[in-house]
Amino acid sequence: MLNSKLILILFLSFFSCASIEKCKDNKACEEFERNLSIIKNSLELEKIFDGEELEKSRFFMEKITSIESEEELGLEGAYPPSEEDYKKWKDWLKKNKLRLYWDTNDSSVKVKSNAKSD
Repeated sequence: MLNSKLILILFLSFFSCASIEKCKDNKACEEFERNLSIIKNSLELEKIFDGEELEKSRFFMEKITSIESEEELGLEGAYPPSEEDYKKWKDWLKKNKLRLYWDTNDSSVKVKSNAKSD
């Protein structure tokens, strides 16, 4: 009885993990997630430690995802992204992570256009 429960748990765990799509290019996904975490940290802490880094992350997200921030550009640069921006960019990653790749020529993240797009 115990063995059959253990086998069932292992079986379900294997298939639930197998259904989660992994990134094909870890370097590209790590860079995307690094930028996303900068935005998340600014939202959670409600202050900006490095405004330039946050602005770069915002522009990175807008460029890669083609989803513009709800926040406008101000006289002193970009306003911090909103919680809604963060959610949209995070959802985009879930749907498109298989399309991300690291371009060694440009040393930057790119998006393959031949796959399913958002």
